[in-house]
Amino acid sequence: MVRRLFGDVLRHGQSCYSCRVIMADSPSPFSDDELELQRQLGRPPCTLGVVETRCASGHPQVIRNYPLQGTGNSRAPFPTLFWLVCPKIHDCIARLERSGGVRAAERFLRENDDQQRKFLLDHQRYISERWETLQPEDRSFVEERGWKPVFFERGIGGIADRRRVKCLHLHYAHHLARGNTVGGWIDGVSGGEVFCAGPRSF
Repeated sequence: MVRRLFGDVLRHGQSCYSCRVIMADSPSPFSDDELELQRQLGRPPCTLGVVETRCASGHPQVIRNYPLQGTGNSRAPFPTLFWLVCPKIHDCIARLERSGGVRAAERFLRENDDQQRKFLLDHQRYISERWETLQPEDRSFVEERGWKPVFFERGIGGIADRRRVKCLHLHYAHHLARGNTVGGWIDGVSGGEVFCAGPRSF
């Protein structure tokens, strides 16, 4: 079912091409792409951050959020480090989820001990990078508020149970930016296609 879904997506109505991910030498701040990010998200980004990956046409694909949102003493944890903003990829992942993709991914992990171990390492890498992304003064703020355990207990996108997948968008964003076990599974069931058209209108 999952593979058949992706065949349908690639044949009908998605204007899909194999997408080359472009990793910038230095990720660009949101301000450089402010208008396009607002169009892609339907709102301004929730936090400060950078554009992490772009498609071959230069459009943002994945953004890396700062792990705190808000200002001053009103700051609060924002556990989702990588966020998928490309509407083409987002729509295809959403269709996969509606077809039972989350359950299929969890079954894949349960049935493959080696992949399950790699998946747990994905969580650990994500947690470490999220903490390292914080400025030293913000780490101190987090510790003063007693939030440090939350930062280290919650995995990709704030997931509490690291055996669960929860949301394919979270994992595919991490995959495009850093490589991820569930993202690799998505590539596999898609037949190797990464489903992003270049030029698009909003």
